[in-house]
Amino acid sequence: MKRPLNKEVIHLKTKRSVTAIPIFPSKSIDEQLDFYQALGFEVTYRQAKPNLYACVRHRIVELHFFVLKTLDQANSYSLCYVHVPDVDAVYQEFSSNLKNGSGKSRSRASLESPNRTT
Repeated sequence: MKRPLNKEVIHLKTKRSVTAIPIFPSKSIDEQLDFYQALGFEVTYRQAKPNLYACVRHRIVELHFFVLKTLDQANSYSLCYVHVPDVDAVYQEFSSNLKNGSGKSRSRASLESPNRTT
């Protein structure tokens, strides 16, 4: 027997109640944190022992990092797609934060993480 659809059921189906947080390998937690702080992220957690681990948060996403000493950046395929309603506004915010923090603006390609190899 099928249940009739009502507004409450439809509303519940469209709500997002699950959060996924990517955990990326990194050669250097310090470099990762410096980069993401320059973009405007807040460091929300940092662990030194037993393993180096850190978390950053921005209004659009939360990211976690762990140190992998054997990370081969040229052959690393860690990815995360973050969908935002206005990517140009986020890009402008990140660019402005980088410019204000370093005194010079970076190209769109250089907004990549320091662990990214092109």
